Amino acid sequence: MVPEVVVSAEFVDWSNAIHRCAFLEPITPPEFDMYCQFVATTPDFEDDMEGGEYADWQAYEEYKAERADDSQGLTLPEWYDFYDARCGTGLLLDLPDVRGAKEEHYCNAHREACRAKHEKSQAAFAQAQLDNPPGPRPRLSYTDQKEKTLEFARRFEPGKVQRLFEARERANEDHLRSGLADALETLQNAHEDVIAIEANADWQLAIIKTAADYRRRRLLEALPVVYEQYQTREELGIAHPALSDYESEFRISTIHKKWILKGRKFLGEPKNFDF
Repeated sequence: MVPEVVVSAEFVDWSNAIHRCAFLEPITPPEFDMYCQFVATTPDFEDDMEGGEYADWQAYEEYKAERADDSQGLTLPEWYDFYDARCGTGLLLDLPDVRGAKEEHYCNAHREACRAKHEKSQAAFAQAQLDNPPGPRPRLSYTDQKEKTLEFARRFEPGKVQRLFEARERANEDHLRSGLADALETLQNAHEDVIAIEANADWQLAIIKTAADYRRRRLLEALPVVYEQYQTREELGIAHPALSDYESEFRISTIHKKWILKGRKFLGEPKNFDF
């Protein structure tokens, strides 16, 4: 157990504020070197960075379920896989989630307590629909919103607005084109005057790869400087920044804690986290 963590959802909160998580052990030089190796050797290392594919680093329920089902591939972050392969920690994912199962038990009890209230609310809504039926005009649903909006634009908007709308939709659906725009912006802001682009049958892919390689190289240059600053703060005992008012108030674990306590009360158990 981690004394600073009361419910498992707090790991999600600390994951979003990892640089302020004071109870973690300091990053050791071997760990830092291993991460630099990861950046240098992993083709899609950027997927593991903030804003990339792995936005939820604490989705262990999903990772455990995927690991138990051989029919589907793992979405485990590549950094986790890289670390486990070198430190022998991969089997930890197979351990039972004892605390998580207990928390889910109390959350389910809370949901059960809320079900009667929800059913009553749904019945009242259904009766209101019968007493005041909606008009005959069609309703816009989320699933056909894009199609209906485009149809509206073609019927009522001037030609220029139609073309702009259609261009925006094409850009949203063309992920490669979006990647190309990001790559071009990266290279335009590059410090070097000339950056060599490797030959490729697809010039767009060549530019995207060149930009990714450039970002990798610049990151590897910056990491030692950042780590040195980190070590200096640790050696001098500089306190971690406090959480902002927003981070302190709007935390996933706050809701999770309320559900657990209400579930325990519904089951006639003490309203605490001693279970």
